Amino acid sequence: MTEELSVYIFWEFDIETDPDTQRCLEITPEDLQESLDDKEKSIHLNDCLCEFYDVPSKFTYLQEEFEDSQDSLTDYLSDTYGWLIKSVLNL
Repeated sequence: MTEELSVYIFWEFDIETDPDTQRCLEITPEDLQESLDDKEKSIHLNDCLCEFYDVPSKFTYLQEEFEDSQDSLTDYLSDTYGWLIKSVLNL
């Protein structure tokens, strides 16, 4: 039986160097730094950015689809959604 797995995706949005997105989301430099330094706030920021850019923050897949490696999963997600991936957490 194939196991279903889920991951949480931190995309490489480069929000630190994107003042236009910071302005659209009303993120101050102080808020941004605080979010980057705190794990819970970092997840919240990533969720907001995922919604803003219309990409998933969570992805569920069958284990057999990406048995080879985590790299094949991240390559698939990057190719599908057009963003590089910073990190992936298994849920």
